[in-house]
Amino acid sequence: LALTFPSGHLPQGRWRPPIIGALVLGAAIVAIPPFLPTITASLDGFTSVAIPNPVGFLPDVGPDDLPVAQLIVTLVPIVLFAIAVVSLVWRYRHATGVLKLQIRWLLAAVAFVVVSVVGGLTLFVMSGNTAGYAWIPAIFAYPTVPIAVGVAVMRYRLFEIDRIISRTISYLGVSAILFAVFAVVTLTIGSAIGDNPLTVAVSTL
Repeated sequence: LALTFPSGHLPQGRWRPPIIGALVLGAAIVAIPPFLPTITASLDGFTSVAIPNPVGFLPDVGPDDLPVAQLIVTLVPIVLFAIAVVSLVWRYRHATGVLKLQIRWLLAAVAFVVVSVVGGLTLFVMSGNTAGYAWIPAIFAYPTVPIAVGVAVMRYRLFEIDRIISRTISYLGVSAILFAVFAVVTLTIGSAIGDNPLTVAVSTL
């Protein structure tokens, strides 16, 4: 959102290559873990347990590689977010008129998120991963982003209202069709090969 606001397109010029690279890495981080042999979950927020993954086919991360994997999973989103923030600040400084006012709202909200996340992460590490209260500011910070976008849209006429209505109806229609297809395929495959995790995985794909 911070990368494409308010034009809907990625920034041009020197910003584009690092942004695309960071987005590809971020997408890989999201896409790879669901297919590992085990899924790590926390039942109480502190203790992690490994659960067998019925659709995992990728090689698992070994104990020696785990710290590196955790570091990558942590750093890549932070780097991507930092690039987005710097890009947003740069565009704000070079914007004029209504465009600058639109970006200002989102920039303020994103700055609030950055401060709350960095502060929460610092307190979380300093307290030995026991300070759940460290993330309270972040809980309040994240909702300010859609609120800021809403203010930019409504107050500074970022989009025509008829376009918003048209897109909303279109997306609802597409979502309904996808849900209907998923339900039909799930029922069909389930009746053919029985209900099991593989049925859900195949129908989802």
